[in-house]
Amino acid sequence: LIEVYLSHNSFEGSISLTSLPKGLRRLDVTENALIGSLDLTCLPPSIKSLFFGSNDFDGETDFSQLPPSLVVLNVAKNPKLTGKVQNRPDGTRFSISESGVEIVDV
Repeated sequence: LIEVYLSHNSFEGSISLTSLPKGLRRLDVTENALIGSLDLTCLPPSIKSLFFGSNDFDGETDFSQLPPSLVVLNVAKNPKLTGKVQNRPDGTRFSISESGVEIVDV
């Protein structure tokens, strides 16, 4: 399993990101009704794209342990989600509009 697309399904509840498949490269759960916090501290080392936009995630998120392989992170339209993500010189694309997440320079 390398890509998971679960967007636009009206899924409700929280999700656990701590036991994702080691070879996962893309996870897309945009435009559902997901809630709770995001634990991004145990992501697979192969992950390239994470799409969490347009849900209702909340709380302070630790972005300090994002894998080097990550090139796209979308947390837009989660107004109760907060945290600081470090800008990367490699051109990683961060989508944070309409969230409480900030991009900070290293």
